[in-house]
Amino acid sequence: MSQKKKKQQHTTRRRLRRQKQTSSHQAASSRAFFGQTVPGASKGAGRQVLYRCTVCQQVWFQDGAQVRLRLAPEEIAEHAMRLSADLSRLPEATCRLCLFQVGTGVFEIDEYGAGTIGYGINWEAAAPLGAHTQATIVSESRMQAQMLPDVVRHPERARAVLSWLQQARLLPCVHVLTEQEAAQIALDNPPGHGMTGTEKWQWKGAFFRLPCPPLGDTALVLLVVAQPPVQPLDIVGLVSLWQELAALALQGHFSGEQD
Repeated sequence: MSQKKKKQQHTTRRRLRRQKQTSSHQAASSRAFFGQTVPGASKGAGRQVLYRCTVCQQVWFQDGAQVRLRLAPEEIAEHAMRLSADLSRLPEATCRLCLFQVGTGVFEIDEYGAGTIGYGINWEAAAPLGAHTQATIVSESRMQAQMLPDVVRHPERARAVLSWLQQARLLPCVHVLTEQEAAQIALDNPPGHGMTGTEKWQWKGAFFRLPCPPLGDTALVLLVVAQPPVQPLDIVGLVSLWQELAALALQGHFSGEQD
């Protein structure tokens, strides 16, 4: 065998060992933090995680973008066995039904690159009709074309980024979302979260660019809101809305956050 082929085989084996070690470390880290394994979603991006609601104390299941509430005992047992979950120390997060009942709506927060790249936040509520908005806050130098959303493992960093958004005095707008860009966002997350009467709604929003100390970089911020096609975008109002929502999110308990 030539020296070149031997070197290639050695490099391949070393890369595979590194990948295996990284995968094992991530699995161990996830289990230590969540009391369970957190495999990838059965469909699409995200993770599978069992939570216990902070309000009703019922166990609920997150599978990427899909949420299962009010699980039967046999379903809980099945998920717990499959995820090797310790039901006595599940991560706490308020379930969707309880959030709707208290009128705060539902916050879903994704972490990119263990929080070093940034965060994606989705908020929706039962009222007013079609209340639905999103924010993406990412490091300009570390952002990637494809960023896989993950469960929040660093709630302290998530809180710091939300506090920064809430307190920012000026968000310079650098680009207003085009209809084509809005349609692209709607492919994975339809505006209006499926409420009757929002079938023709569109995402409307803008990009902002400013320094973000919690990320240690300049941040690109995308804020969008679901609206009827004829309703004009109020950029100042959108920024104000998200600063209020950031304050509201900071009052809650982050999924995966320890007491």
